[in-house]
Amino acid sequence: MSYPLRAGFSMRGVPRLPSSLAVCGLLLGALATSAFGQLHPARIQGEVKLEDGTPLGRQVLVFEPADAGTTELRRELKVGRNGKFRHSFFPAGTYRISLQGDDYFLRSIHVVIRDKSGAMLLEQQSDAHPDEGLPPVRLIAGGNARISLTAADPSVRRKLKQAMIFKEMEGPLAELREAFSAGDMQQVIALSDKVLEKDADIGSVLYVRGVALTSVGRVQEAVDVLSRAAELAPDQPGVFGALGLALLRKAQAAKKEGTQGGDAVRRMFAEAADAFGRELEGGTDDLALMINRGVALRDAGQHEEAIAVFEKVIEKDPSYLNAYFQIYSLLDEMGRREEALAVLSRAPGAAEEVAKALYNEAVALYNREEYDAAKSMLARAEAKDPSLTLVHRLRGYLLLKEGKIPEAIASLERFVAAEPDHPDAEADRALISALKANAESGGQ
Repeated sequence: MSYPLRAGFSMRGVPRLPSSLAVCGLLLGALATSAFGQLHPARIQGEVKLEDGTPLGRQVLVFEPADAGTTELRRELKVGRNGKFRHSFFPAGTYRISLQGDDYFLRSIHVVIRDKSGAMLLEQQSDAHPDEGLPPVRLIAGGNARISLTAADPSVRRKLKQAMIFKEMEGPLAELREAFSAGDMQQVIALSDKVLEKDADIGSVLYVRGVALTSVGRVQEAVDVLSRAAELAPDQPGVFGALGLALLRKAQAAKKEGTQGGDAVRRMFAEAADAFGRELEGGTDDLALMINRGVALRDAGQHEEAIAVFEKVIEKDPSYLNAYFQIYSLLDEMGRREEALAVLSRAPGAAEEVAKALYNEAVALYNREEYDAAKSMLARAEAKDPSLTLVHRLRGYLLLKEGKIPEAIASLERFVAAEPDHPDAEADRALISALKANAESGGQ
């Protein structure tokens, strides 16, 4: 007996049976898994925030399959401007989540997955590994996943990595600290080599290495190392001060050797001054930093700025005499002699040094034939240090210019009596004899 074929049915549409039941089971299992994944996807929603709680919007989240069982392709999910994201039919599987681009680093994740009744299926709270990122997250088929992500600046990744390295290198780092505290700079250099082999960009280690290199005279290396340290760890206390000192030493060496032009050397000093300024901007009022910055500005040709710095030094430590002399020299070089001398006059103590400077100025005035000014300056020198015997010699010559011969002789005699071995004493004794002989003979 035969049966007619139904309309629309063809034997060509009938699938061939599998050759074995085992193979059939495998195929059915695969089909069932695939069908379940399609019919029961995961639902996800969440937010991305910065560490201070500010929503981080307009980003792209990358879901990268994290195991062999997740057959889905890499997927991307846009984050709204309010930092929130949502997807109602996301394929189940295990993924690593990251942000597209290098502007931010996902620091931590908190995932809660519930079933349709609200019962919790899974909770995961994890911090990121600096190299591997966040740990994988399993999105359960049919589950509702709430994902909270915390993002941070990329520098946080480096800090985390360095913290791990510090933990691994506790022994060498302890030795490095001890060597630095003991002032053994050669050992600091050797130990820092070992630590930096692990990571060449550890700012704090580069900082101490740079200080050590400066100390042993390897100045150019120190400049290079400290420049990198300042770039990587700008908040490291002392890093810009150390860089400024290395730059200052480099500029001083170039000035001494005369191998570079004046403008190039002045630029080096200006770089050093800028580095010292960055350190001082951090809130420190270290006197040595201020003095070094003043010296760098002076040699960079920025005289007004240098004077302002040395005035701050005096304000901080009125007994620091060198600051007064630095201002005096700068003002004198700028032709502002009265201001220069006024600065010297207010310098405390060190009467002998101040008096010598005033005396030298009086001699300069005398040589320029500004006799009244020289006389006034000489009085200021004597008031500062009455024991300065050279005052009597110059006063004698000033009295001669006034025609006061007896007074001049008396003043010169005081000088040669006080300084019989002075290089000019013999000439002055001869002058005294000549003046006396002339007076006795009635000469003019």
